[in-house]
Amino acid sequence: MSRFFVLAIFPILVACVNAPRIESPITQVDRPGTNIVSTAELGSAVLDKGRYRLADGVISPSDIVWHNEFGLRITMPAGLMVAQQRDAGYTYYFSNRTTAHDPLLGDVPWGGKAALRISNSSSSDVRGIALPTGLTSEITPPPQITKTQVISFDRNGYRQQLIYGGRVGAILRFQYRSVFGDGSQPPSNQDFEWNLLDGPVVSYRGAKIEILESTNARLSYRVISSFEESTSQP
Repeated sequence: MSRFFVLAIFPILVACVNAPRIESPITQVDRPGTNIVSTAELGSAVLDKGRYRLADGVISPSDIVWHNEFGLRITMPAGLMVAQQRDAGYTYYFSNRTTAHDPLLGDVPWGGKAALRISNSSSSDVRGIALPTGLTSEITPPPQITKTQVISFDRNGYRQQLIYGGRVGAILRFQYRSVFGDGSQPPSNQDFEWNLLDGPVVSYRGAKIEILESTNARLSYRVISSFEESTSQP
C-alpha cells in the first residue's frame, strides 16, 4: 500500500534562489470505480475519494546539520522536507522547523533562509544552501534521505477514506478518515461497524458497498456508490 505524508497546508517560505517555484498539479481520485469487484486488505482503503495536490518530499531519519557562510549552525530536524523550487539541475527542499544556532540568541527559527539542495540526476549530491545568497555548504556526514510524496490541501481540497478494520463474527469493522480544506477543520477519524445480519450492503455517508466475501484479513466487495458529493466540500 502506498504511503503518503499529509499536510493540510505547507507554509510558503521566503526564497531567493533563481529557480522556479514548483506548482504541483491537482490530483482527483475516486476509487475504486462502481460495479467493479475489488479487494481490500486489513488496514487498507475500501474507498478513497479526494481532491488534493501531490508534492515531492524527502525524509531524513536524523537531523541534517551544516554551517552557513556566517558560521551559523543550521539544523533541519529529522523528518519531512518538501520540494518548493526546481531548476534544470537541482530541487530545493524546505522544512518549516529549520533553526539556526546563534551564540547570543541560541536556536532561532530559520526555515525560509535555508534549504536542502539535491541534484536532479544524483540523490547523493546533497548540499545545504543559504538564502538569499545561494551559497552552498557541505554536509558532513552526508544525509541519508528517502524520497516520498506529500499530500497538501488548499481551501477546496479534501480527502475521504473508508479503511477496512477486519471481521469478528458477523461484524465488519471500518474507520472513516477525512480531511477538508486548508487546515481550518481538524482531520476526522471515526470508527463504525456493520452487522452482516442486517444485509450485505454497507451504507455510510452516502456510500453503498456490497460485501461479496469477508474475512478478518481481506474484504471482497463491489462499490454501488461512493461518498455523497455534498460531503466532499468543506
